[in-house]
Amino acid sequence: MDIGKIINHLSSRLRSRSQAVHAKLRIENAQGKILNFILVESALHPVCQKDIEKEFSHHITQSSLS
Repeated sequence: MDIGKIINHLSSRLRSRSQAVHAKLRIENAQGKILNFILVESALHPVCQKDIEKEFSHHITQSSLS
């Protein structure tokens, strides 16, 4: 199996798993991405709202950040 197929397979599995977790928690995809960002980044440094806004400003509407 070539590396492209492996990456595609892993990506598909992660996407499915992520959608299942979002459904279980009753959250939207955007909210899940924000929570994941906070989880990962807070292990490295304190995360402020401005960090979230900077990271997601091109993907998410302002109402999703409130």
